[in-house]
Amino acid sequence: MKILLFLFVYFVTFSLPFSTWADWQSGVTAYESGNYQKALREWRPIANQGNTGAQMNIAHIYLNGLGTPRNPRKALHYYLKAAKNGDPEAQFNVGAMYDVGEGMTRDFKKAMSWYRKSAEQGNTSAQYNLGLMYVEGEGVLKSKIFAYMYWEMAATSGLKQAKINLDKLVDDGMSLSEIKEAQKLSVNCVKNNYKGC
Repeated sequence: MKILLFLFVYFVTFSLPFSTWADWQSGVTAYESGNYQKALREWRPIANQGNTGAQMNIAHIYLNGLGTPRNPRKALHYYLKAAKNGDPEAQFNVGAMYDVGEGMTRDFKKAMSWYRKSAEQGNTSAQYNLGLMYVEGEGVLKSKIFAYMYWEMAATSGLKQAKINLDKLVDDGMSLSEIKEAQKLSVNCVKNNYKGC
């Protein structure tokens, strides 16, 4: 089973100028009290200034229909803004939305691209989903070696399901030479800070 979305709200952000902090905090208070429309009003200008926390929060509200009709397209719009600003959770969420076709046509190649960007920043959920895509051949040629590589990184970071999947790959007949190759790739990937995996 794939990990689909990070569904949390950023309540603390350190990139805000002091003058914007009051608007941010007002949005947090509104969100916590269930006044999602006010939270949107407070966070939208901050999001438009490029703040990834505000962009993620707005996407979360639209994706879940909190105080507004559920709108995956608007959610994708804000997740993409945060993803393009380099936020690994937003990159993961964009990948997941393309993976399942949430708010757009399903596109495994785009999902792979966004998962990779997130995985390159150490996101274990993205690493896990990349492993699944390699096992299933979704957007890429099937490869037990690359699936093992990604799952080993995710398992090493503590993701239990990745360890279960590694054991299943071995039980399903992955050869010792394939395992050694995958382990070597995993070590090199970690050594290179997840770049070029």
